[in-house]
Amino acid sequence: MKKLNITIKGLLIIWVVTAVAVVLIQVLTSLTTYQSISENQQKIAGKAIPLQTANYDIKNTITGVFSRQSKIISTNSLEKLMSLKNHGAMEKIFASAMASAKNAAGDDVTIKESLTALEKTYEHFINAGNTLFEKKKATLQINQEQADFVTKMDSAIQIIQQTAESIAGKINFSNKRAKRRIRKLYNKIQDFQDINEIGDQDAETAFQFRDQVSASLLGRSANLQQESSSIRTGVAIMGGLGRQFMLESNPDILTSIKENQLAQVIQATKGSIVKVDEESSDNKELNKEFDRLVETLINEKISILTLRRKSLRLSKEMRSALTDMQSAGASMEQALNTVVKAVDKIQAEAEEQGYRVIRSSRTILLVTASVALVVLIFISFIVLRRVNRPLAMATKSMRRFAQGDISTRMDYKGKDEFSILAHDF
Repeated sequence: MKKLNITIKGLLIIWVVTAVAVVLIQVLTSLTTYQSISENQQKIAGKAIPLQTANYDIKNTITGVFSRQSKIISTNSLEKLMSLKNHGAMEKIFASAMASAKNAAGDDVTIKESLTALEKTYEHFINAGNTLFEKKKATLQINQEQADFVTKMDSAIQIIQQTAESIAGKINFSNKRAKRRIRKLYNKIQDFQDINEIGDQDAETAFQFRDQVSASLLGRSANLQQESSSIRTGVAIMGGLGRQFMLESNPDILTSIKENQLAQVIQATKGSIVKVDEESSDNKELNKEFDRLVETLINEKISILTLRRKSLRLSKEMRSALTDMQSAGASMEQALNTVVKAVDKIQAEAEEQGYRVIRSSRTILLVTASVALVVLIFISFIVLRRVNRPLAMATKSMRRFAQGDISTRMDYKGKDEFSILAHDF
C-alpha cells in the first residue's frame, strides 16, 4: 500500500475537526431527542391528558346517574322520589366533558366513534332512567291510593259489622220480649188441666196460639241471628280477600279470586242482607255500606282490584325499563372502556416513541463518541510518533553540532515539517 504522508499540522487539523464534528453530532442528536420528546409530551398533554380529564368527568357523571337510578328503585316514599327528579347538573357536566373529549380527539376516528357510541348509550340510559322514574312514581301513587281504599274497606267492614251486631242485639231484645209475652199468656192458661173438660173453644184456641206464636217467634229469631252472623263473617272474608288482592302477583289468580271466591261470598252475604232486610226496616245503612264495600273491592273503574292490576302492569314495565337501563349501562361502560383504552394506547405509543428516541440517541452518542475516541487516539499516536522520532534525531544532531561536528546531518526522510528542517540543517 502507498504510504499516506500527512503533515503534523494536517493531523492536528483532522484531530480538531474530528473533535468539533463529534461535539456537533452530539449537540444535534441531543436537540433532536429533546424536540422529539417535546413533541411526544405535547401530544400527551394536548390529547391524552384532556381525554383522561374528560373521561374522569364522564365516569363520575355516570356513577352519579347509577346512584340516582338505584335510589329511584329502592325508595318507597313519593316525597323522596320527587327529590330525585332533577338531574340537570349531571347532564351539564356530561355535555361539557363530552365536548372537551371530542375536541381533544381531533381527527382520531376510533376515539370519535367510541365517544359517539358513548353519547348515544348515555342518552338511552337517561331515557330508560326517566321511564323508570315515571313508572316508580305511578307505582307509589297507586300504593297510596290502595292504602286509602284499604282504609275505606276497613271502615265499611266495621260499619257493616257494627250494624249487623246492632240488628242481632235488637233481635235478642225482641226475642226476650216475645218470650215474656208468651210466658204471660201461658201463665193465664196454665191452670187448665184438660181442655176437653172445659169444652171451651177459646181455651183450645189459646193453646194453639201459644204453640204457634212460640214456634214462629223463636224460629224467626234464630234465623235472623244466623243471617246476622253470616253477614259479619262474609264481610270479614271479603276484607281478607281484599288484602289478598294487594299481595297477589299473578293477574290470572286475581281474576280467579274475583270470579269465584269473592263472587260467592258477595252473593251469600247479599242474600243474608236481603233476608235481614225483609224482617227489619232499619238496615238502609247496611245496604249502603255493603254496596260501598263491593265498589271498593271490584269496581271496574277504580278499586283495590283495578289498582292492583295497574300496579302489576307497572311492575312489568318497570322491569322492562330496568332491563333496558342495565343493557344501556353495560353498553355505556363498554364504550367508555374503549375510549379509555384508546387514550391509554395514545399515551403508551407516545411514551414508547420517546423511549425509542432516547435509546436511538443514546446509541448514536455512544457510537459517535467511541469512533471519535478511536480516531483521536489513532491521530494522537501518529502525531506523537511523527514528533518523537525526528525530535530525538534533531536532539542527537544538535548535540554533535555542539561538540564541534559541523558535518553532522539529520537522517530523516519525509514530507512533514521535520523533513524540511532536516533538509535545511
